[in-house]
Amino acid sequence: MNSATSFAAVLAQVRRQMQSGQLAQALAAIDQALRDLPVDRDKLLFLRLDIARSAGQTAAQADTLHLIGEAARRTTAETSARLVSSLRLRNLPQEAWNLLSQLPARAALAAEAYHLGLDFTRIGQTSSARQCYEYALACKADFAEAHINLGSLLLRDRLFRDAQPHFETAVRLQPRSEAALIGLGQCLLHTGNGKAALGVFAQLSGAIADSAQMLAWRATALTQDGDDAAAISLYRQALDRDPRNYDAWFGSALIHERDKNLDAAAQAYARAWALQPQSNWALGSLVFSLQCMADWSRWEAPHAELIDRLTRGNVGDYATALSSLDLSAKALRQVAAQFVRTQSALHVAEVRQRAFPPRKPGRLRVAYVSSDFRDHATSRLLVETLEHHDRERFEVFGFALNPPDGSALGRRVAAACEHFIEITDLPPREVAKRLLETQVDVLIDLNGHTKGACIGLTALRPAPIIVNYLGYPGTVGDYADYIVGDHHTIPPGSEDEFSEAVVRLRGCYQANDRQRAVGPAVDRAQLGLPESAIVACSFNQSWKITPAIWAIWMRLMHSHPRLLLWLLDENPWFTQNLRRHATEAGVDPDRLVFAPRVPQAEHLARLALADIALDTLPCNSHTTGSDALWMGVPMVTLVADSFAGRVGASLLHAVDLPELVTRSEDEYAAKLDALIRAPDQLARLRATLLARRDHAALFDSKSTARALERAYTIMHERHTSGLPPTAIDLAD
Repeated sequence: MNSATSFAAVLAQVRRQMQSGQLAQALAAIDQALRDLPVDRDKLLFLRLDIARSAGQTAAQADTLHLIGEAARRTTAETSARLVSSLRLRNLPQEAWNLLSQLPARAALAAEAYHLGLDFTRIGQTSSARQCYEYALACKADFAEAHINLGSLLLRDRLFRDAQPHFETAVRLQPRSEAALIGLGQCLLHTGNGKAALGVFAQLSGAIADSAQMLAWRATALTQDGDDAAAISLYRQALDRDPRNYDAWFGSALIHERDKNLDAAAQAYARAWALQPQSNWALGSLVFSLQCMADWSRWEAPHAELIDRLTRGNVGDYATALSSLDLSAKALRQVAAQFVRTQSALHVAEVRQRAFPPRKPGRLRVAYVSSDFRDHATSRLLVETLEHHDRERFEVFGFALNPPDGSALGRRVAAACEHFIEITDLPPREVAKRLLETQVDVLIDLNGHTKGACIGLTALRPAPIIVNYLGYPGTVGDYADYIVGDHHTIPPGSEDEFSEAVVRLRGCYQANDRQRAVGPAVDRAQLGLPESAIVACSFNQSWKITPAIWAIWMRLMHSHPRLLLWLLDENPWFTQNLRRHATEAGVDPDRLVFAPRVPQAEHLARLALADIALDTLPCNSHTTGSDALWMGVPMVTLVADSFAGRVGASLLHAVDLPELVTRSEDEYAAKLDALIRAPDQLARLRATLLARRDHAALFDSKSTARALERAYTIMHERHTSGLPPTAIDLAD
């Protein structure tokens, strides 16, 4: 073959050969030219690539790309950028990235990396786009547009804490950039820093500042800053401008729910879900608000959709009450795991392992952390156990996430702790810092997934041992080492329902207070209860009463004309709907009596007027159940497939009444029917409970304190021996 004299000549020759179907000869001609015309090497390489692609010759394509890569590594950054650009312009973004990613980061390559990121974003390959923008920033740290685009991709993936520094840098480089300011404001909103978000949004002007979306974001920031009144006004303005604004509907719903206007909340959640059907947060919030109102006709379809999604593992952004879900325990674990990781990531970067300083000799330091050290069910249960801790062996700390409420119970809890530390409104990093400074050995999280929890705290690993106990009836999904239960709430074989190692106390896991105050005795006439009635009570929260349980109760009401149902008057929609449901079931709604919320001592006094307590499913009575048993009211329970649905069985075994535990709806209904037909038997059960309560395992707070201390000691010994958490069975 004659040596080529110019690129034009080679191009003409190759065209003739390709028209004649002489692919091999065309490639050979280019290879000869690569040796003869080194000045045209780049153009010849891309000619070779174009021919190989047009002929579908994958081996030749791969060889050519290898040659292009070698050329890029031997040349200047500017020439390398042109090679990358040539691949990108040929719609070969992956090949362009493969080449670029092998080159050292240099300023001349920043623009090509940025444009490649745009290409990947256009075709939906956001992970590759992120890599390109990261490379662009490695080439040029002050590349504002790359910071904005990378931040936007992280924002879309809800990685707000990762996105925020990029937007902060972009704002510093381009202070008037709308994209940078909006991105930064959204990051601050999603991580709960509304006040700072308002400051960022205030820097915007023009059409964007007056848009419906900006009004909605500003409203959300105001709610985070504690001004719901101003927020609801802005949400309304946003909806006036754009009735399809999701954030305005969802934010309005949250405010309505906080204001206990559940019907307005449900309507707003429904509008939000209609606008973003993929949002499990909107769907779950709608389901829960309808459940609280017993609005079962509107509840049924969205509830079925939510359960189907969560059962299939489609957890998404679900962030509502976990205990209310009618799911298997294994499905609940999956939901809890995604929930705790997602929510924690909004606030902190997780710390999987932490090097703790050498422990000082002395008592074991245990810290109870709760937002409920006030007149609350958790404190009512735990306070006497705290008082019984052995101060010679244990140094007890109480870290209160809540402000003092001035109640006698709150003061009693504070006095029961050797050190009581108020950490109200502190972010999780500050709370973790306090715990680390205290050098706590065992942290007991009394919140779990309940209202007021310090989200992200346990993800920071602020203590060598973290225990999930009492406040949340189930696995937290991650970041806790142990969960405390018993043989009924965590039966043998159920260990894989929990992310934590399980601790089984002898008897019942639930702490109780034998010093609880009971108000003056009252009679039925004072409370509108007929003397001749058989009074069945269920003072559970409204969301615990489901259509299936209600149907059983209504059948019993049909069978027993003297039976009266005594319920908590929790909200007007709940009361109205249950009266309507009773009428539809053919039961006189006047046979439902709704009791208002009253102080705990007064509530316990009135409880004694009930003949029997009705447990609920899938979430049993917890504090409500032990209150009834303390006052001598027998309770019939139905066991479900979760920790929360096994609590009733645990309580009844701990007062030695296992015969009141049922395991099917038919058995539950039959047991209640038999007891209602036998008032003498109910009276005997009452007498038995009252006679046993001073020595029943359920109310033996001193033994509970000793059992917890033994568990904490075993946990600590394993940790100091370098052993991982393991199951601890204190009944052995």
